[in-house]
Amino acid sequence: MLEALSQLPADPLDECIYTASRNWSLSLDPACLDMTVSFGTRIVRVRCWHRVLSLALGDMLSPYSVEGRAETTLDLLVEDGKSALFKDGQFILEVRRVSWSPIIRLLAKELNGNINVAAVLHAAAVFFPGFGTVLLTAPTGAGKTTLTCGLISIGGRLLAEDATPIERGTGLAWPCPLPLSLKSGSWQIVSEILGADLSDLPIRGVGSRRIRFLPSPKDIDLNMGYPVRMILFPQWSKGENSKVRRLDPMQALSRLQDCGTWPVDDAKNLPDFLEWLEPLPCFSLSYGTTNGGLQIIKSLMQLRGD
Repeated sequence: MLEALSQLPADPLDECIYTASRNWSLSLDPACLDMTVSFGTRIVRVRCWHRVLSLALGDMLSPYSVEGRAETTLDLLVEDGKSALFKDGQFILEVRRVSWSPIIRLLAKELNGNINVAAVLHAAAVFFPGFGTVLLTAPTGAGKTTLTCGLISIGGRLLAEDATPIERGTGLAWPCPLPLSLKSGSWQIVSEILGADLSDLPIRGVGSRRIRFLPSPKDIDLNMGYPVRMILFPQWSKGENSKVRRLDPMQALSRLQDCGTWPVDDAKNLPDFLEWLEPLPCFSLSYGTTNGGLQIIKSLMQLRGD
C-alpha cells in the first residue's frame, strides 16, 4: 500500500504548510483567549489573538477548563487571512485561511499525551457498547455532525466531534469530545433528534457561518482508547435515496485526504497508520434524510456484529 501512495496528488498535506510564507512571531499583546484545559491527565494552555476565533474556541473548550500549570502551550495567530500554529513558542504550521482547525487537531494529540499518536483524523467518533467505534469523516457541509447526533440518539457515546486521535500500534481511537459544532441549517433537525433546546446557546458568527456549540454528553471514560470497527464517509443530499458502497483502502485514503487534512503529521507513523487502515471496513454513504442514513448505519453495524 505504501507504493500505491504515488497515485495520490503530489501535495497530500492539503491546506497545511509546514514552511511559513512569512516571518511569524508571537504577539506581545494580551491574547483574546488564554485558557488552560485538561481531560484529566495533561494540562494544556491555549491562546488565541483573533477575536472571533477566540469566542468560538472559548465555547468549545470551556467544559474542560481547569486551573493549574500547563505542560505545554498552543498558540493560534491570524494575519492577512492566514492562520499560524505555535507550540511552546515554536512555529508548527500555517494554514491558508482563518481557521481554528490546526489548534484543535494538535490539542487532540496533546490532551492525550500519554499515548503515541499515529494520526489525527478529521472525523467524529461514536462508540457503541458491545460493538465498538464508528468513525464519520467528511468535508465541511456534508452533514457529518447531524448524522453524529443521530448516532447519539440511538445509543452511541460521543468520543470526538471533529478530531480523533488514533493510537500507534493498538489502532484505538482516543477521546476528544469537544462540543458539537452546529451550523444554522442543522439547528431544527438536531433539536428534534436529541430533544434539546438550543435557543439558549450563544450564536457565533464565523465568516459567513452561524454556529452554536452544543456541549457533548459526558458519558465516556476520557482516559482510555476505544476499538474502531468501521469508517463512514457520509454525504447528505436533499431528497437522495440512501446508498452505501464499500471502499478499498486506497479509495478510503484518498477520501481521508479530501476531508481536509492529511491525517499523518510525521512520516515515521505512516506505515502504522496504513497497517491500521488496510483491513478496516470503509464505506461511502449517500443519504437524503438523517433517518435514512441511520438505517443504513444500523444495518452495517448488524452485519459487522454477526
